[in-house]
Amino acid sequence: LGSAWAGLRGIGPACAFAVAAMAATALRVPEVPPALAEAGVAATLLVLAGMLLSRRLPGMPGALALAVAAGLLHGHAFGEAVIGAEATPLLAYLAGLAVIQALMLVLSYRLAVWVQSEHPARVPWSRRIAASLLAAAGTAAMAGALAG
Repeated sequence: LGSAWAGLRGIGPACAFAVAAMAATALRVPEVPPALAEAGVAATLLVLAGMLLSRRLPGMPGALALAVAAGLLHGHAFGEAVIGAEATPLLAYLAGLAVIQALMLVLSYRLAVWVQSEHPARVPWSRRIAASLLAAAGTAAMAGALAG
């Protein structure tokens, strides 16, 4: 999801997503049921897919708010993988996650900029493909959350 934000309103919302996700991973709230967090993740994917397809994108304040909300939900889900971990494994997990997210964000941003500048006719096609992939992932995640 963070990668898709890079193509929407620049790198700012993508960075806000990543920071919120890291914070939520580190501070995972045990009272939130995993199924609720997973449903939230699925919902963010479906909302972003809808925004891409409809081409109704929020302005920068709205994009930042949505990115932070999505990051918190995704980060909580990331935290499920390290429940009960000691400090060293948790820090290693967060460092690895941060590096992977940063690479995905930078590469997707660069790809979006490249497509817009070098192949502007392919922007609608690229947007539909990205939205379709997000919708498929969101639908699968929602099905899993509802089943579990």
